[in-house]
Amino acid sequence: MRRSYFLVAFVAILALVATTAAGEPAADLATYRQHVKPLLDRTCVECHSAKVQKGNFRVDNLDPDIVHGKTLHGWEEVLNKTQVLEMPPPKHAIQPTSDERQKLLSWLRQELRLAAKVHSSTGGQGAMRRLTRTEYVQSMKDLLGVTIVDFGQGFPEENRNRETGFANDSREMSFNTTHLAVLLDRARAGLAEALVTGGKPPGLKATLKPAPGRNNNDGEVRKHRTNDVLVETVFDLPIKVPWHEEPQLNGSITLLDGAIVLPRVFRDMIGSGAVMGGGVRWHMGAYKVIPRIGELRVVAKVSGRPDGDQIPNLRVDIGRAENESPHQFVGQALVTSATPTEIEFRMPWQLLALPDHGHVIFIRQTEPDLLMDPLATPAMEARYLPDQKKKTTKLNPILLLHEATVEIPYYASWPPPSHVAIVGNDSVDDAEGVKRILARFMQRAWRRPPTSAEVETFLDFHQRMRAHFPGPIETLRETLANVLINPNFVYFTEPVRDGAERTPLNAWALASRLSFGLTGTLPDPVLHDACAKGVLISDAGLRHEAERLLADPCSDRFLLGFADAYLGLHALDNVNINPEFFTAVEPGLLKEAMRDEARHFVATVFRKNLPSASLINADFLVVDRRMARQYGIPLVPGNDFVAVPEAGSGRQGGILHLSAVHLMNSTGEHSHPIKRAVWFRRNLLDQPPGDPPPAVPSVPEDFSGLSLTQRLIAHRNKDACRDCHASIDPYGLPFERYDPTGLPRNEARSRYFVFDMSGGRHTVWTGQAIECTSTLPDGTAVNGLDDLRKYLGSAAKERFDHSLVNRLASYLLGRTMEFSDQSLLDDVAKRWTAAGGGTRDLVIALVLSPLFRTR
Repeated sequence: MRRSYFLVAFVAILALVATTAAGEPAADLATYRQHVKPLLDRTCVECHSAKVQKGNFRVDNLDPDIVHGKTLHGWEEVLNKTQVLEMPPPKHAIQPTSDERQKLLSWLRQELRLAAKVHSSTGGQGAMRRLTRTEYVQSMKDLLGVTIVDFGQGFPEENRNRETGFANDSREMSFNTTHLAVLLDRARAGLAEALVTGGKPPGLKATLKPAPGRNNNDGEVRKHRTNDVLVETVFDLPIKVPWHEEPQLNGSITLLDGAIVLPRVFRDMIGSGAVMGGGVRWHMGAYKVIPRIGELRVVAKVSGRPDGDQIPNLRVDIGRAENESPHQFVGQALVTSATPTEIEFRMPWQLLALPDHGHVIFIRQTEPDLLMDPLATPAMEARYLPDQKKKTTKLNPILLLHEATVEIPYYASWPPPSHVAIVGNDSVDDAEGVKRILARFMQRAWRRPPTSAEVETFLDFHQRMRAHFPGPIETLRETLANVLINPNFVYFTEPVRDGAERTPLNAWALASRLSFGLTGTLPDPVLHDACAKGVLISDAGLRHEAERLLADPCSDRFLLGFADAYLGLHALDNVNINPEFFTAVEPGLLKEAMRDEARHFVATVFRKNLPSASLINADFLVVDRRMARQYGIPLVPGNDFVAVPEAGSGRQGGILHLSAVHLMNSTGEHSHPIKRAVWFRRNLLDQPPGDPPPAVPSVPEDFSGLSLTQRLIAHRNKDACRDCHASIDPYGLPFERYDPTGLPRNEARSRYFVFDMSGGRHTVWTGQAIECTSTLPDGTAVNGLDDLRKYLGSAAKERFDHSLVNRLASYLLGRTMEFSDQSLLDDVAKRWTAAGGGTRDLVIALVLSPLFRTR
């Protein structure tokens, strides 16, 4: 019954999406016959006709009536190749004059604009868009006030648009029974936590105060000798769960491997070194019954002793006792105070019935991984004083653990805020109370006031469900779960067009588009109020709300998400750093640091409202301690990414120098000029190269120590590859001065294997000279990445800005920009320039444009 209701509503909303044809403009065939056809016959037909079809493309069969014909995409290809001077090829004997080229381009642009009104699939309307997985997860957290449920569990990953690489494109979004089952399951799981019954559930609360110096297991430290030097350990908290599944599991809590003791005398005598304590073993006693799901709260009382730029870093993780896997990061914080200070960490927790040692909470120091206890006695110092100094890892700085408290599940109040926010002061036993609860909840979930009929429908459903559930809260949970699988929650339900003209969004639809665009979640109460008062649809009201949301920390979701999409950072998932080639890095951690660096760099440019030129050539870097260490520059304070001056760093600011860009366009061992070139053209110039011809030969496998660049040279010298690579490779070769990790290099390392008579394999490493000079298709000579950066900021700057506007609009609207959008995009660019040209100004210009405010 519930499923059929959803499907009926879903089909009804789909039926609303309809458009009608408008008057069709006439094609300009006179100009084609007088100017265009003679030019094409003279310069193009020789290579693109029935006899010869280079690039599998013909111009002799293109319908000159672009407006009503069926070869619009072919004419778009002619436009794209002609305006970037790729066609005719620069080396072709017959070239059009400047006047001829401009007449051709002018006619093409005019006709394609007219054709867009007839041939565009949506005319800028776009398909109905549902919430992405990320938007759904955040909306459920905010709507229900629940963070301990994995709302994304089982939610299928979105397909990425082939042109943009974006995952929020409405044309790529599907909906099927798998989605429906997941949505209902996740809604029920979330509401089971949000709405509670009975009193506060029992839990566990354990506190450890290290007291070293005794050799027993009743809460004191046990010490042992290891080559006369204490070696590293951690302070662990496992929660053991019997090997069976029940709604509530019996669990015991045990503290293992305790606080490290490092008497001051050790540091004085050793100078620098790694030390490690024995263990603290502490038992709660009898088993306790605790919920399997809840919020974990860890409070560590610590003090720190910084040493220069080395600051103690407290980190909390969860893993399995025997191997720390599966591993989950809880949080971290720098400790600068010499006075004991409490630091709190919270996170969702779900107990699993694991064999062996169960879950472990690791409370430790990173950089270096060392945790030390301030309590030491002269007797212990004498006992564990090493006979001589030993060369070990640097010991600074010192983190002192004074006390640790773990509580699970943790509730700051009862009933929890999630319950109060939904139920309020209304009675769940009374029909009128339930009706008010439904009306409030539906307005928040559906991003608009529900109609009386819609509320009555769900109230009737609630009344019919009462006989099937044990109590009123359980019945309300099921009713609200069905609200959350309704298309009004899952989809952006925007008004349909009245004919082919764009239809303005009403205030509620505009608020939904604005909120999800700039914060990635449901509209907040302030936006709801602006809708109710009718001020949001005015220019002043919309600008005010857009600026307010951009100033909110929640806008980080938009800025970081757009940076991820704009740069195509999802490609990092397909490559890993080979530690055999780059032995000085931690591959997994470094790759994620690179991703974060790229995202935070773009976000910083937008937050500071810097011009788009700063994306190309910034006078600052955005790094955290990991990336600062990778680049060999002074470590930054704190664990966050911060902007630091470029001067003196030895690094160049800007997206071309981001390590993530170099890694994701590599093999993890070698750089890949073609991938780098394709990325440059697609993401920065909005000019993705065409697909390779059929049966094109592949790049030869690595042999005889040839570098990838050398193999690519051999590949592109083949007849079937030469023409395509002439317009691709020149953009990729300037990157070659940088290795896959983004560091400068003087040669490209490669390896091959040889085998001896006994079958043993030996690695032979070689170094090849780097080729980083090229000539771009428009004749610009470049030597290295600095020249390419200068080209992007000058000759290609207009194209770069056009691409930025296009990709930002696609991201905010959740659809690929079409030719019918071009005139509105041009208006946005003009408004952006007039407003000062800051990147934040661009966001405001887009929000205020008809492109954003209409459907």
